Amino acid sequence: MVEVEELLDETVLRMPSGAEVRARATRRRTRRRVAVAAAVTAVVVGAASWAVSRSPPAA
Repeated sequence: MVEVEELLDETVLRMPSGAEVRARATRRRTRRRVAVAAAVTAVVVGAASWAVSRSPPAA
């Protein structure tokens, strides 16, 4: 156990600053919003395409 403690004594632990944590959260939120917008757009375009293909032919 002493060897492990000696190794841990030499280990540097770097904690991110509050600004870094907030920046990461903002980037994550932005990526999530873009992904949701892309998914919604794909669903709407797919539904519109399906509706157009199902409509009766023009007389």
